[in-house]
Amino acid sequence: MLGLPHPLQAYAAYHQIFDAAGEPAVQRDRRGNPRYDSIWLRLPGSAPTYVEPGILPQRDLDWLTTPRSRGIHQGRRAERLAELAIRTGLFRALYDIDRTNATNELGRFRGLQLRPEAVAVTAAWRADQIATEAGIIETLRQQLPEHAAVWVIEDAVQAIKRHSELPDERRRLADQLHSTATHLPANGIARADLAQRAVGSTHGLDSNRPLGRLATRMAAAIAQLPKPANASDERQCWDAVGVWLDPVSSNTAGWNLPIHPHHPAHPINSGYTQAGQPALLTAGLLAMPGELIRMPTCGEHTLWVVEGLGVLAALAQQRPRASILCRAGMPSTATRTIIRAAVRAGWTIAVSSDFEPGGLRGAINVLACAGSAGRPWRLDVLTYLTGASDGDPFPPTQVPRTPWEPPLADALRIRGQRVSEESRISDLLLDLRG
Repeated sequence: MLGLPHPLQAYAAYHQIFDAAGEPAVQRDRRGNPRYDSIWLRLPGSAPTYVEPGILPQRDLDWLTTPRSRGIHQGRRAERLAELAIRTGLFRALYDIDRTNATNELGRFRGLQLRPEAVAVTAAWRADQIATEAGIIETLRQQLPEHAAVWVIEDAVQAIKRHSELPDERRRLADQLHSTATHLPANGIARADLAQRAVGSTHGLDSNRPLGRLATRMAAAIAQLPKPANASDERQCWDAVGVWLDPVSSNTAGWNLPIHPHHPAHPINSGYTQAGQPALLTAGLLAMPGELIRMPTCGEHTLWVVEGLGVLAALAQQRPRASILCRAGMPSTATRTIIRAAVRAGWTIAVSSDFEPGGLRGAINVLACAGSAGRPWRLDVLTYLTGASDGDPFPPTQVPRTPWEPPLADALRIRGQRVSEESRISDLLLDLRG
């Protein structure tokens, strides 16, 4: 036994160092004295039968159990973890020992290595980690749209691992995330209601909770939006998948919208139209009880959807008899509420857009919401190629597929230039008047 300080009450075993030729190595200190041997330290007894969580952080256990070419983990990180590693019973520490002194003293720290008896234990632990990660990836990938699969691999699994060192807690978080994903995209619901349905707690998806932060990133991936950086981004991400954080921040604008005369939104919408202004309607107002959209009358059958608020304002100045809805980029919960109600009432949904990746993704989202009632509006190859370019070019990898006309996506990838909706306002107006 060596007189080691607590908690290194360990027993030692001498271990002769050999050189590359297989001969006993003779090292020398700064004064030229020989340093012959090394010493292994480990706790008495056999290795534990399982990896006990909590002593070592997950990332450090991962690092220590990752094989090295020499089998020894060296450096400041290994030295810092030496005490904790030995306390687990899984690892042993290697020190140089200078036997030229009258008493045996521990010399320079050399590294950490798994105890041979613990190899099978840590291998089983690593296999469990890999299986957990694979299960998370597969479960979420099956539930989410194809375009969100990259997020699962690159972000979700790592975020879940950072949340907890305990496999059971990681599995629980992954299950809650999957349960939330089964409700997305939603048809216009408060986040508190979604949380109650998905995880049994109205505050389960709040921004100050790990699940809430992770679910917000998932909403961004589903809506093909960047990772949220602030509260405004967070509202946009949830809004884009049909979930509103409050009844006011999610809203939509439109001109002469066909609101049902008995719905509470009707007098507000009519007041805007009489004043010659586009109406601004909130998700809370649109969600009030009652039939939201009336049936089409003779001579009208199309709800025209534009992307830009500037386009909506320019068209409204001409006071067309047509009904126009503005999606303002990725459609909000309020926008989708009107589109779904219009489809149920028998309206056709015509969708315009800028010719650029983000605009087309928003148009695709609206067309998916409208289903068989949706159709593209002047979103064809000829219109794009004859339009004047506007703004910065975009890389071809960002262009989404355009199922209604696949050559359109090919044309955007080749040309790589944006063509704005504003540049064809006169053509849009002709369609509205026609």
